[in-house]
Formats: sequence, C-alpha cells, structure tokens
Amino acid sequence: MKKIKLFGECFKKGDTTNASENATCQVDVLAKVLQDKEFGEQFDNFMHGLYSFAKRHTYLSDARLKDENAIKNFLKNALSLLNTF
Repeated sequence: MKKIKLFGECFKKGDTTNASENATCQVDVLAKVLQDKEFGEQFDNFMHGLYSFAKRHTYLSDARLKDENAIKNFLKNALSLLNTF
C-alpha cells in the first residue's frame, strides 16, 4: 500500500470545479496496474504500443534537426507560401 500512497501524493486533487465526473482517476488506474496482474499486462502492452508508435512516427529526430539544408528549404517554402497570400 506504500506505493499507492506515493501515487496519491503525486496526483493530489486540485481544482475540481471543471473536472469531468466521468474522468478516471490516475491513482485508481495505477493502483489497479499494481494489484491486478492481467490488467497490468494489458497496461504494459498498451504502453509499449504507444511508445513504439511514437518512435516510428517521430518527426523531430536528431538527424532531421541537424540537417541544415532541410530546415532552410522548409523555411524558404514556408515563406514562399506566405507570400502567395
């Protein structure tokens, strides 16, 4: 139960005037991940899938950001597009 208290401290409730009544509390989800083995495996699978998707579809990789010609061409095209308006 110590871990659940730790999560509770991390996700203290703040201003709930605009909170949706249907929203799921993060503490409850994390507690269920720790307590329910099947749900924990599904959550782990979801997190790995989300990470894999983000890794495959990253558009801000180091190689792209270091390519000065690509950045210059992008800015040149963006300015050309703005000049057409």
